[in-house]
Amino acid sequence: MPIIFLLLTYSGLLKWIPLPFDVSTTCLLILIIYSLITMLSKKTFISRGYYIAILLYLAFITWYFFTTIYTVSENYYIDKSIRLLFNIFSFILPYFIIKDMNDIKLIVNFLSIMGFIIVTSIFIVYIFFDIEMIFYNDLFNFPNYLSISSFLGVVFLINLSKISFLPQLLKFLIIISFLLLRARGPLAFLMILLIIYITKYMSFRKKILSFILIILLVIFALNWSGASHTIHRFAIMGSDDYSTYSRELHIVRSMRIISDHFLFGCGIGSYGICANNIDQRYYPHNIFLEVFCESGFIGLIVFLLFLAYVFKLIYNEFILGKQSTNPFILSILYCCLYLFLNAMKSNNFTDNRIFFAWLGILILIITNRKKFENNEDKIS
Repeated sequence: MPIIFLLLTYSGLLKWIPLPFDVSTTCLLILIIYSLITMLSKKTFISRGYYIAILLYLAFITWYFFTTIYTVSENYYIDKSIRLLFNIFSFILPYFIIKDMNDIKLIVNFLSIMGFIIVTSIFIVYIFFDIEMIFYNDLFNFPNYLSISSFLGVVFLINLSKISFLPQLLKFLIIISFLLLRARGPLAFLMILLIIYITKYMSFRKKILSFILIILLVIFALNWSGASHTIHRFAIMGSDDYSTYSRELHIVRSMRIISDHFLFGCGIGSYGICANNIDQRYYPHNIFLEVFCESGFIGLIVFLLFLAYVFKLIYNEFILGKQSTNPFILSILYCCLYLFLNAMKSNNFTDNRIFFAWLGILILIITNRKKFENNEDKIS
């Protein structure tokens, strides 16, 4: 079942395959049936911490659904509301799907194998085709560079503490893939988290070695033609960069919408209408701006209460508690941080199903410590 849960979470990467069924819907139905059978066959009690997190999340989602009553959107709000259901189940289902640390290891191994397959595909595209044509073009319906970099960033981080040859090779290939994909934001976030991890958890000797390797990687990137587009994208930040300009424009538009619909928002799925007069998938590339615009101050406060409670759980376990000594759990925390940072600059709320899925896994683990304690491998 953990693999099916991963297929639900990352089904967006499979949309280019002409299957006779919808992967998301099929996986969700299977998991719901399995969860119901689990609940009926034995007593299942959700831990208090996870239960409160679910209630706060459902409180926000309920309000978000309530905005359909007055949404400005005439059509797109239906599609977004349906997609929102997948976010709910992605956050809740880990409790019924993931039983122990073996399931976590299964997830790590499966994603690592997929990571090798994807980086190999990227190199093939780079050698024989055109990166921009494949990963920056909707014509072929392939996953775009942001979707792929989001996946590969998670694969990198769940292997963060592994020092054997294959995980180290995979992490190196992922960095090279990021340079080829021109994934500026995801690469920057990944490197920031990597530096924090090295600084906080590695011994002095390993710190020095790791920073030397990073410096050598930067020198390599600056002199490698394959990374020239990525280096150029970093160089033009704040000047002739359309990506930066478009995000600044979204901030201006969002502020106007917020001032006009401060308390209740303009309704789910209506950002496109209010910002650009288009009733379709259109978003401000920031999860907080999107929530504020569409669900108003009320929705934002409830969403912030949910995140504040999650932060409290994380703080109690990783700062005050003992979970920071567990490399598996620490890696999942870094995955959540990486996805959250990306949610601040890319995708819309429903696209962040992956973030809420990993957040659900993290909360499940830290609120069920005895089931997931496995401190055989300490971080040195």
